[in-house]
Amino acid sequence: MEILFELLLALGQLLCELLLQILCEVLAELGVETVKEAVRGARPTSAREGEKPRPWLAAIGYVLLGAIFGAISLWPFPHGFATHLWLRIANLIVTPCIAGWVMIELGRWRQRREQPPILLHQFRYGYLFALAFAAVRLACTL
Repeated sequence: MEILFELLLALGQLLCELLLQILCEVLAELGVETVKEAVRGARPTSAREGEKPRPWLAAIGYVLLGAIFGAISLWPFPHGFATHLWLRIANLIVTPCIAGWVMIELGRWRQRREQPPILLHQFRYGYLFALAFAAVRLACTL
């Protein structure tokens, strides 16, 4: 019975870390969308508008954004939700994958509502954001 309680506690701790990551990713998504709309409205139409963003530049941007959000999340939650080192490492491996999937689903939801998706709605960018977020929290809460 005690083992079951420990497993449920560990699952709850990982769930709290996951929810924090998803909340921050959604906030980042809203921020990116707002900035995108502001830039689009402020700039005259040009030939560059049809260009696709550079994937490596976007990846670096989302890693930096994830690290910034990870650092900011330490202010209200200075201690990690996961108490054991193995849970923190699992958080570094599992939750970015789940958060990337959640961002894919958010992108699909936005497309159904006929809203344009952003790069964060792709798995690789959602994963990179969440990985940087989790890495900063792991490094600062050890």
